[in-house]
Amino acid sequence: MASPRTPLATDYDAEHFRQFGHQLVDQLADHLARTTRREGPVLPWAPPEVHLANFPADFPEEPTGDVPALLARVVEGSHHLHHPHYVGHQVSAPLPLAALCDFVSSFLNNGMAVYDMGPIVTAMEHNVLGWMAGKRGLLPRADDARWAGVAAHHAHQPAHHGRGPGSPAPGGVRAIGMHPR
Repeated sequence: MASPRTPLATDYDAEHFRQFGHQLVDQLADHLARTTRREGPVLPWAPPEVHLANFPADFPEEPTGDVPALLARVVEGSHHLHHPHYVGHQVSAPLPLAALCDFVSSFLNNGMAVYDMGPIVTAMEHNVLGWMAGKRGLLPRADDARWAGVAAHHAHQPAHHGRGPGSPAPGGVRAIGMHPR
C-alpha cells in the first residue's frame, strides 16, 4: 500500500518544482521582452492603500489559489527596472543571468557566515574579494581584513569570546581598514 502524499512531500517534489520553475522563468522572460520593447509604464503607480488592499494579510493553513497568477500580479504592479525609460533611481536593473544565479543561491541557502555551511560560496567570496582588492590596487592579502576584524575583536574583547548566546555584546564595533600600496 502506497503512503499518502503529505503537503511537505508535495512541496519538495522535484517534478512539481521543475514545472513551476519553467513556468516562472517563462513569465519573467515574457516580462523582460515586454519591458525592453517599452510596453507599459516604468512604474504602475498606486498609493500604498491600494497595494495593502490588493495583497491582504489573510494566510490560510494550506496553500490555496493560483501561485503563477499571484506572481503575475506582483510582476505587473512592480517597478519595471528593465524598461529602457527607467533612469536608475537607487538600484539598477539586474542582469537576467545574475537573477538566475541569485535563484540558485536562494535555493541552496548556503550562507557565507561560516565555512561549513557554505564551503563553495565562502571560497568564491574569498576569491572575489581578493580580485576586487587587486582591482583597487590594494595589497595582495587585503581580502584578509575580514578575518583580521575577527582577530581584532577577540584581542580587544577577550572576556566576550566564547560566552555564547545571550551574553552582552561588546561596547563598540571596530573597522579594519585596507591600505593602498
